[in-house]
Amino acid sequence: MIFSSRLSGPSVILAIAVATAGCNDTIVNQLNPDGAQITTSGDGVISGTVELEGLGPCEGILMQLGGPAMTTSVVSGPGGGFEVGGLAPGAYQLQVNVSGFDSVNETIVYDAAEPLDAGAIILSVATVPVVGTVALDDGEQPGGASLSVTGEATAEAPTNTVCSVQTASVEINADTVVSSDGIFETRVPARSRGVRAIADRIGYTREQVSIADEAIAAAIDGSPANAGQITLYKLTGFVNIVEGPVHNDQTVTLQISAFNGVAEMALGEVTDTNSDSCGYGDWQDYDAEVSYTFGDNSQGDKTVCVSVRNDQGQELSDLKRTIEIDTIAPTTPTIIVGSGGTISNNATQNLTIQSIETGSGLATIELNDTSGIAGIQTFDYSQLVAYTFAGEGLRNLDIQVIDAAGNSSPAGNGSIIIDT
Repeated sequence: MIFSSRLSGPSVILAIAVATAGCNDTIVNQLNPDGAQITTSGDGVISGTVELEGLGPCEGILMQLGGPAMTTSVVSGPGGGFEVGGLAPGAYQLQVNVSGFDSVNETIVYDAAEPLDAGAIILSVATVPVVGTVALDDGEQPGGASLSVTGEATAEAPTNTVCSVQTASVEINADTVVSSDGIFETRVPARSRGVRAIADRIGYTREQVSIADEAIAAAIDGSPANAGQITLYKLTGFVNIVEGPVHNDQTVTLQISAFNGVAEMALGEVTDTNSDSCGYGDWQDYDAEVSYTFGDNSQGDKTVCVSVRNDQGQELSDLKRTIEIDTIAPTTPTIIVGSGGTISNNATQNLTIQSIETGSGLATIELNDTSGIAGIQTFDYSQLVAYTFAGEGLRNLDIQVIDAAGNSSPAGNGSIIIDT
């Protein structure tokens, strides 16, 4: 809605001589030169005030009043007041045309019961059309998005008029709704500056474009000012933990992806597993990759939370990712080579390996035949592993087990003599 300023002031009685005539005659009435009321056959009176938006009541505004078998002109006096007397009952058409303001064409019905107060006749600042389109980046239909146009306009009193104020700024706040095909149209004052078209839809970013002052000025000639296309971006995002689903440290690396225009983020974690609610730290500048340390040293599943927002305060909350934290290493493994004897004539032996793991589970075995040349070999964890020794004589084994989080146990040892 365009802001309107309304002030009040005293009325002035303007004596108008009204002559009656045949239905085909038009009589233009003038003020009596000496200012006296001229008596006519009618005794009706219509009065009121005339105001210009933002400027208040104005003196010197020319109005035309036409009615049964007559037409007359009247000029508003101090305080914008006007009064026309000597009128017969009937319907009268009041016309007011002022440069820079929308015209008024108002019907006033006078029934001769008593003088009629037409009230305030307010002329709004003249407007020009503004058009454009709205699109959604995901291709969805943009219909129903809201469109606001803001800015400031200037209202100026016409030459030879005296208003409550001669110049005033008028705030622009025009709202409309975008059609199903993405088109919008609204109007702004002709003398506007700093005009911005702002599009908004739930679930998408709020975006705006500026409309050049020159484009608004050119629209006075009839062509609309074109705001172009405003693209809104869906409020989407996700968080990923670089270390994967399980990690052996309370500090993790987060990769954060968010909607176009994201400026800030807040990091936190689920603090109440029953309600799955998040507790957050302070807002900070957005970074696509950042470290986060959980608030305690407990083990098990933990859920990190991320919220992001843009400069306009639009927020996407509670992006979550769960990871298992396991910082406790498996116990030193026990190793039984073969059946547990000290010598064998078979180079291939079954190794029975046992270790206690309380967290993420045992994942791999690293076996080092320290008396051979094979070096460290890695196997998927199993309690029973078939292993072929590379040579004869005393064979010593170092074995470590590693859990899914990457925690390594102390080395366990085993030995056997191979004599084939």
